[in-house]
Amino acid sequence: MLDRILNDLIIKSRLNNDYAIELYKGSKGPFMDIPQELAEFYSISDGGVLFKDVEYGQWGLHIYTYEELLSKNEYARTWKGGLLKTDLVVGEFLGDLDLLFISTESRTYGQVAIAVPIYERENWFFLEMGFSEFLIKFIEAEGEKFWES
Repeated sequence: MLDRILNDLIIKSRLNNDYAIELYKGSKGPFMDIPQELAEFYSISDGGVLFKDVEYGQWGLHIYTYEELLSKNEYARTWKGGLLKTDLVVGEFLGDLDLLFISTESRTYGQVAIAVPIYERENWFFLEMGFSEFLIKFIEAEGEKFWES
C-alpha cells in the first residue's frame, strides 16, 4: 500500500510547479530494530524530500536516509530540547527547526510525533498514528502541517 501511495505522489508532483518530491532508491536492509512501517518505507525509498517549496526551499519535509537516521539520532541526543532515548528522529521540516520522530517506547511504539524546539515537550504534537498514516495525511494535505489546525 505504501508503495502505491508514494508512486501516486511522484506522479502528482510532476503535474505541480509549486513543490517538488524527491524520493531516493529503497534499500534491502537489514534494518536495526525500527518500527515495521518505517522499515517498509526504507525498503521502498531510502529517504527523500516531500513538498519542497520550489521557489525558496523553505517548506517541505526531509525524511532522513537510513544512514542519516543513525547519525542524526546520535546528534539529536545532545540536543537539550526534551528528546528521549526512545524518540527516533526520522526527519526534519524545511524552513523551521521542527523534527519528525517515532516513539520506540513500548506504550506508544510506532507512533509519530513532531518536536517543536521552541516549546517544552508537553506542548509538542503527539499524533497517535503510525508512520504510514502520517504520510498519507501529509500527502493529502499537500505538505501542509495538518496537525497544527
